[in-house]
Amino acid sequence: MWRCLVSQEQRIYSFFNIDNKLVNEMLKAFDESIVIDVIMPIHSGMSTSNYCITVGHTNYLLKIYSGYSGNIEPILYEYLQKYIQIPKLYYYDDSRKICPYPYSIIEYIHGETLLDYVKRNRCYPAEIVFEIGRMLSIIHKKNYPMSGSIDHDLRLVNHSKNTRELIISNLEGKSGSRLSIVLHDRLREYLNNNHNIINQIDREFVLCHGDIGYGNILMSNGIVYFIDFEYAMSESRYRDIGKFFRNKSHDVQQYISTSIYDAFANGYGGLPSNWLQLAKVADIPAMLGLLNIDTVPQDWVNDIEHDIFEVIS
Repeated sequence: MWRCLVSQEQRIYSFFNIDNKLVNEMLKAFDESIVIDVIMPIHSGMSTSNYCITVGHTNYLLKIYSGYSGNIEPILYEYLQKYIQIPKLYYYDDSRKICPYPYSIIEYIHGETLLDYVKRNRCYPAEIVFEIGRMLSIIHKKNYPMSGSIDHDLRLVNHSKNTRELIISNLEGKSGSRLSIVLHDRLREYLNNNHNIINQIDREFVLCHGDIGYGNILMSNGIVYFIDFEYAMSESRYRDIGKFFRNKSHDVQQYISTSIYDAFANGYGGLPSNWLQLAKVADIPAMLGLLNIDTVPQDWVNDIEHDIFEVIS
């Protein structure tokens, strides 16, 4: 069963440590009158380096995009602010004059991740997953002619591979070298025997969040917030849905029943009867991509193999 892979030791990009002087300079570029009381690093996450900055009775999220050559998250916050619940973006600087990386100052949401919420409450309210489905469908209303990366004007700039090509390229690369021969053969056989499934996945392309896992959904005072849009791109809608419904550890997965799938579909609207199968298959390239980094814990490999076998069996 898929488990939470995030820890301080298992990051895609190293955490960027900054001193108080640099934090002060970064915040004063936003507001010269700011006097910082507390700087608290937030080590959870795999990519960005985040800090909670306390100024009087107000908290800000300082988000540093270390390891990124480009960043479209600010334009996504601006674009989606009027449609769904997301934090407010107060300031963005990509000049690298103060900090060697682009950074944002964002509203700090006092709450907990969906993962922590489900674990703490030992339940998964249908109304929450209905709202998640509704919000995701709103993001997906923006269409594109093909899959690919997008620029700061939300225009398609680079075409990316389709589902079949992504799976094959992963099998032939570093990810594939970590997988069993049996899974290699079964995946290739599945691709050859299920053209309709693959074609359905790649029939339409929409604006996707790109990383809509439970850690990027916050619960605060009964309100659902989406965060972390740095991986947004044009893709099949089923990539996002597949990531959201990727298998969790038993203490969370036990609450995901048929009624939860139905609530999501009702909130999203207009999904075909086989939407969950499409989503599970569409998530295979993303799971394989997790094995493409230099150092991969063996339990990642085991969990990913288990989940892929479950999808294609």
